[in-house]
Amino acid sequence: MKYIVPLLFIVLSCGRETPEFYTTEHGLKYKYHDINSEGISPKQGDYLSVFMEWKTIKDSVFYSSKKTSPTGVEVIKIGKQKHLGGIEEAFYLLQKGDSVSFFINALTFYEDYLNTSKIPYFLNKEDDIEITIRLLDIENQKQYKKTH
Repeated sequence: MKYIVPLLFIVLSCGRETPEFYTTEHGLKYKYHDINSEGISPKQGDYLSVFMEWKTIKDSVFYSSKKTSPTGVEVIKIGKQKHLGGIEEAFYLLQKGDSVSFFINALTFYEDYLNTSKIPYFLNKEDDIEITIRLLDIENQKQYKKTH
């Protein structure tokens, strides 16, 4: 009997693969690198401390928070979603400790996150970019004001 349960688990697990990518109901494609299933999830108005990297689909890094600040940490205040399937939806999917790559249309990302329709010359408006985020900490407005 003690061998039946492990054997049954192995047999049932065979043929079931965890998908490499997931997609939200709004079309946001993402891939986990590290998962913290017991982490805290952010809410609208929270401040997120993150490491963030932007890449072309061909894997060329064109932005890294680790190169733009002394600590490498970028602080983001999350607001109301401007676009379903956009970067704000990505922020809400994260839990403290997660590392996730999101695949977002370049023009949508630049318009929603950077408030500009000007994208770099090496991207086309229809290209997707890969945004990798590691969520280090979440603070509400009161906590943020106290520590910064």
